[in-house]
Amino acid sequence: MDFVPVETQPGDVLVFSSYVPHRSRVNRSPASRRLLYLTYNAAREGYLRDEYYRDKVQRIKSGQLSLIKHFDGVVDSGVGAPSSSSKEEEKAAAAAAVVTGQIYELFDTFGKTMYDPVVTQEEHALQTAALAEASGWGDHLVTAALLHDVGHLLLDEHAGNDSFLESDMCHEEIGAEYLAKHCNFPPSVTEPIRLHVPAKRFLARDPVYWEGLSDASKRSLEVQGGTFSDAEAQAFEALPFSAEAAKLREWDDLGKAKGVATPPLRHFVEGAMRRSLL
Repeated sequence: MDFVPVETQPGDVLVFSSYVPHRSRVNRSPASRRLLYLTYNAAREGYLRDEYYRDKVQRIKSGQLSLIKHFDGVVDSGVGAPSSSSKEEEKAAAAAAVVTGQIYELFDTFGKTMYDPVVTQEEHALQTAALAEASGWGDHLVTAALLHDVGHLLLDEHAGNDSFLESDMCHEEIGAEYLAKHCNFPPSVTEPIRLHVPAKRFLARDPVYWEGLSDASKRSLEVQGGTFSDAEAQAFEALPFSAEAAKLREWDDLGKAKGVATPPLRHFVEGAMRRSLL
């Protein structure tokens, strides 16, 4: 299908059918596609579509999803005269609804790719979140466990596209920045995610832990900088949320088993994750 830009004027209304053109992958999930971003820019800025897709990965790494403007996800009902507190609650609920749509879309699009030869990205996320929930650490760390590898989804890193095992794209940083800046998750969610790779380097100082790592994890450990020195380990332990990151790392390493029954994605998204946003 040829792409044709549409010029509009203030006040124009565009109506899209379900066949709006997009570059998302084919939806192979049994669930319906929940969200599509329709980007736009002023005509005077020129044709930015090719630039958007060409530079997307670099802009994600820098914490900016796009040069093109898009809906911020805050809706304010103008009906009646609600109190300031109820208006803030409405805004928070509306923003949370947008974020949940974004997370569903990421998993719908990339969740069925293989994390490793045994489990998919979604299965790994669900196993990790289930272990966190069973440990009783609370909604924020359960959410961190669910979303700890969202950077892999954003970068389209998976077992069939495993160049990240040769060159570190810092998926933990990209995921944490995306969740903090574009989803408004608190540091108690984003910082354990940001630190879950350093946590592996910290824990790998224990020979028993290192021996228990998969071959792929050992390979990525070297790409990510290898085992911490004593000085690096002390610096890591002094960081806020380092203990939470170490727990997350332990669940991460365990959440790679074939055929493990877990609650569905909706259980965590509509439960711990939504509560972490409100």
